[in-house]
Amino acid sequence: FVTRSGDFKLFYYTLATPIGIEDGGGGPTAHFRKFESYLVPPQYRSPERKETRWDVIQNAAVHAVDSYSLGILFEYLYSHTPTFGYGGQVPEKLKKAVIRLQTNNIKMRPRVHPLLKCPVFAENEYVQLNDSLSTMDLKGVEEKVIFLQKLPSLMAPGGTLSGRSMCVYKIVPILVSCLRQATMKGPDGSEGGSGGVLQDVDRRLIMAVTPAF
Repeated sequence: FVTRSGDFKLFYYTLATPIGIEDGGGGPTAHFRKFESYLVPPQYRSPERKETRWDVIQNAAVHAVDSYSLGILFEYLYSHTPTFGYGGQVPEKLKKAVIRLQTNNIKMRPRVHPLLKCPVFAENEYVQLNDSLSTMDLKGVEEKVIFLQKLPSLMAPGGTLSGRSMCVYKIVPILVSCLRQATMKGPDGSEGGSGGVLQDVDRRLIMAVTPAF
């Protein structure tokens, strides 16, 4: 599914199921068999899953079935999103990985995490910024100020963070968090941040949030 901020997630625990239960079929629960046809498009199901070879799935690595689905998703996204900048094609540096993800040999499908080292992701500004956003609360004041100073250009039309959903669901909460940190009172009633930092964060809040709308 896609989050409100535009992140893609492979997640659906409603369909999580044990394999090898004693229901007469040796496969997943009846609940799983009934509802996966409604919730999981056939093209995203791995061959052994569509062929109900549950014994193969049971003896395979836990990532194997989802890795196949991810390979299909990669191919779909790149072929249907020309704005990614790859001419509607899977990037050359990612093609081998996508082929391996979609292989019929369940034991040959790679784990997902190592793919993050692929230059398509590791050297991608959007990915790097999202990673930075996810850890912003843990950063020091100076790092936050540097990030805030870059926001206007990042959020300008055509910028890396120019999407409205990105602004509403990621940028705004970070700006609010920065303001709260800067104005937080200490145990003795003193202000938590210096006047300069508070003034800068407040100014960046106005400059960064307003253009997004």
